[in-house]
Amino acid sequence: MPVFYSFVVQDLLCTINVQHDCASSRCGPTGVQHVYQERHRTETTRPVIMHTNNPDSMMLNTAQMRDALHLQKFRVPSGGLQSDDILKTSAEAELSSRKAPSAIRGKGSRGRGGEPWGTGHTRGKGRAATATASAS
Repeated sequence: MPVFYSFVVQDLLCTINVQHDCASSRCGPTGVQHVYQERHRTETTRPVIMHTNNPDSMMLNTAQMRDALHLQKFRVPSGGLQSDDILKTSAEAELSSRKAPSAIRGKGSRGRGGEPWGTGHTRGKGRAATATASAS
């Protein structure tokens, strides 16, 4: 149950963004929710994360630190990263993402009439030939 507080705006020091700590609480898609289409409930459902284990366990979202001056003392410094490892991992991810779509395109891609792409196009000559044949 949410708790609401009232305060005077002049007493406000900064704003923060907090998220539920799903990793520590082991939250998972244990609930379901009906899908609505054009305001009508359908029989289709989708999984929903349920925060049943310790719903009050929150963590400060430091990625959304708009008032860093006041929040720096709560920041946990990240471990040092090796630039060579970062470059290698990034390059591998980029190469694998480029290989996947080309492998999909090569299998079963068909154009109009079920012909493989590049064999059934009627551009330029094809249209002119059709027009000439119908004119004679």
